[in-house]
Amino acid sequence: MVPYMLPLQRFDVREYLDQSGRSPFAAWSDGLNREAAAKMAVGLIRLQQGHLSMSKGIGPGLYEYRIDFGPAIVFTLAEMVGV
Repeated sequence: MVPYMLPLQRFDVREYLDQSGRSPFAAWSDGLNREAAAKMAVGLIRLQQGHLSMSKGIGPGLYEYRIDFGPAIVFTLAEMVGV
């Protein structure tokens, strides 16, 4: 028996850069230990593949994606239409 899976919508995950071209995400992620960085990388890949089971809506077009690890890793996602 082959389980049936619905195709997942893929997402274009982009990194926010401030006005000076710096990435707050990179500054934060550079300080993670190896295990936390690996879990964060897997979380980003899962998001790109459309796996949103760990996310919840927190406002119009805003989502929070949580990775349960240590003090928790939380991504805030914004839906960008027409970008």
